[in-house]
Amino acid sequence: MLLEYSLIILLLAVILGGVIPDERYTHVVSSVLVVAASIILSYISIKELLYLSEPICIRMLSGLIEIPLIIDKLTAIFILIFSSVYILVSVYSIGYIHYEYIARGYKVRLYSIAYPSFLTSMLLIMMVRSGLWLVVFWEFMSLSSYLLVVHEHWREEVRRAGLIYFIMSHISAVLLLIFVIWLFSLSIPHSFLYSSFKTTLASINLEYLIALSVIFIIAMGIKSGVVPLH
Repeated sequence: MLLEYSLIILLLAVILGGVIPDERYTHVVSSVLVVAASIILSYISIKELLYLSEPICIRMLSGLIEIPLIIDKLTAIFILIFSSVYILVSVYSIGYIHYEYIARGYKVRLYSIAYPSFLTSMLLIMMVRSGLWLVVFWEFMSLSSYLLVVHEHWREEVRRAGLIYFIMSHISAVLLLIFVIWLFSLSIPHSFLYSSFKTTLASINLEYLIALSVIFIIAMGIKSGVVPLH
């Protein structure tokens, strides 16, 4: 249940960032809620790493549109790293956003929505075990991170950098979509689940394996800014 609570808190951060009437406090509320969710996630990750327990599995929207989420040992390592950074960044951003933007009369509501959205999408990408939902969460991550990149949109160089980032992010997203759909088409029976993808990759011929690997590496390389895809 703790995992569900952390996701609810992050969703609440996104919502409250958009609906709190006084814009001066939207970033404070969203940052505080991110810290609360991150503390819970850190606890879940440490518990998963220290104890020889089964991976944590939940299925969101079960019976309607299932979203399989799992925290195993490897996922727990990354969630612990990410949640630790989330806490530090969120605490620092409370003062930073106030003095750099609010005190100078700039609007921060969009930031207050995009920031927790970005962190939530990264968390879901780490936990999801479906290629279909990976693409969905990847797009949420791309859009929310774009909004953060162009937060200072009144500056020409920021708008230009944001446009380049938007184009590169969506080239990466298209390649990832090709990768997922291609694997889906090769799987028997057709499935977007990672377990099905794993079985498919272990049985396809070498040419397909090389092509899929190249597509996936380029997609990840663009998103992470690896030379020469930076």
